[in-house]
Amino acid sequence: MDERRIRVLLADDHNLVRAGIAGLLALEPDIDVVGEAADGIQAHAQAVALKPDVILMDLDMPRSNGFEAIATIKADLPDAIIVILTYSEDERDIAEAVRRGAQGYLLKSLEPETLAQHIRAALRGAAPMSAAVTRKLMMDLRRSEEPAEAGPGAEGGERGHLTPREMQILALIAEGATNKEIGQRIFLAENTVKNHLKHILSKLQVENRAQAVAYAFREGLLKRP
Repeated sequence: MDERRIRVLLADDHNLVRAGIAGLLALEPDIDVVGEAADGIQAHAQAVALKPDVILMDLDMPRSNGFEAIATIKADLPDAIIVILTYSEDERDIAEAVRRGAQGYLLKSLEPETLAQHIRAALRGAAPMSAAVTRKLMMDLRRSEEPAEAGPGAEGGERGHLTPREMQILALIAEGATNKEIGQRIFLAENTVKNHLKHILSKLQVENRAQAVAYAFREGLLKRP
């Protein structure tokens, strides 16, 4: 039973915020808050020591901010699942967090009862995003894609030479499907999907699913519905 529980690390410089989130997650039958950090340096140390399943982290923290903490944590724990929970809706913050390796980006204005759902989704391999964040990210991609489509060879350049199967999987990732759901839909074992995903990330020279989808839309590998 305990093996199934999701171990979460909270990183936020406000004690009251951490206490509120910890209290909220304590109501969930499958989630344990195993550590707390008040700044990016503590977040890195706690992540390395505790190796939590999911790290829920603010961006605006003293000593070492969230962006720096993402980089240092991913350097030591490449597979760490980091979900940003912040007030910032700035497109630059969203893009930078994803670029550095955040798997999800949530706003503190979200409905409290949805937080646990987002944590579970992140652990399944999804990229949880608040609706406002998704809109801003897509707007940013639309603004950035015009130069990419204008020149020859814009569809991926030297990157993005994916097989038909990899393109099929990438399209399903863009729909928000988890590895398990992808496997069920195209009749592959979940581990096979994971291997395909690793090849996709390597070929596109990106670090995670969110970056892969962003790159694919920007470079025209995928068409928006």
